[in-house]
Amino acid sequence: MKLVFVRHATAMERSDWKGKDADRPLVPEGRKETKRVARGLAQREVVPDRVYSSPFARARETAEIAAAVLGFAGKVRFTDALRPEAPFAEFARLAAEFGADETVFLVGHEPGLGRFVSILVSGRENVALNFKKCGTARVDVSGGGVAPGAGELRWFVPPKFYE
Repeated sequence: MKLVFVRHATAMERSDWKGKDADRPLVPEGRKETKRVARGLAQREVVPDRVYSSPFARARETAEIAAAVLGFAGKVRFTDALRPEAPFAEFARLAAEFGADETVFLVGHEPGLGRFVSILVSGRENVALNFKKCGTARVDVSGGGVAPGAGELRWFVPPKFYE
């Protein structure tokens, strides 16, 4: 399976937002950033079979915009397994649903995405990657499924790459 990790795009600053952090939306530049990155992925023929997102507003918006740009006809699914502090075990339970030949988009937050990629590729949690906002990574997993050290990092790309 091909796991495409996408950190949410630029959202309102915490200090400027008066509501719950989970409800903090993207700023207009974040929406533009998401469209640009999604167009870049589409040019590289990266097409999702499934799209999952954290339930937080900024990740939901990022996932929905990217799915629309990529022509994804399915439903974006929301899961706590992609919230900022979700444990790898929760993510692994979600990933057990994915088919071996599927490309799955996973939209979430730091530090979670960096930890998940690190565990998948190295088997260790203490070397987490740091995703830029709207940064992307692809990890391929074959054979025994999602487990520590079972993945191969194919790319880890900042959003500026798609300009």
